[in-house]
Amino acid sequence: MAIALREILRVRGNWQSLWAPARASKDPTVFTVLGEHSAALAGLLVTFPGVFLGHRLGLPELDGAASIVIRVTLILVASFLVLESRALIVGECASPAVVGGVREVLDADAALERLARLLTMHLGPRNALVATEVRFDPALTVPEVEAAMDRIEQDIRETQPYVGQIFIEG
Repeated sequence: MAIALREILRVRGNWQSLWAPARASKDPTVFTVLGEHSAALAGLLVTFPGVFLGHRLGLPELDGAASIVIRVTLILVASFLVLESRALIVGECASPAVVGGVREVLDADAALERLARLLTMHLGPRNALVATEVRFDPALTVPEVEAAMDRIEQDIRETQPYVGQIFIEG
């Protein structure tokens, strides 16, 4: 849990909550470990008083109540993990910062007449795919279009280091 917490604190920045960067993370190991270990610690904190007080006061119902609280905690953590993992499995789009950075590169290139479509998808924690459909200036020759495509790819890679694969269709 210490490693997951350290990773979240590293990327936390100005976030107030620990869960916000965990939810924003594209690395499922971070929020899985943090969620599971948080549930385990919460379970221990609930189990001890439930068992101790149940035994001490002669009320076994307290042990049962503690078990119910633990089950509810596990259900909540499992639901959180399902929702976060589902988005990554289905193919979540890249963060708005990455999409905006790629869009800026495309808008700034003089060889492009217009941007028809921009699609992004996370492939891993630090790996995104960009697929774009653009319209090049009709006055450009084939070598100029090829040079523009190479330049655009290089500019995207320089400004967005998490973008691994780039597909440009003109």
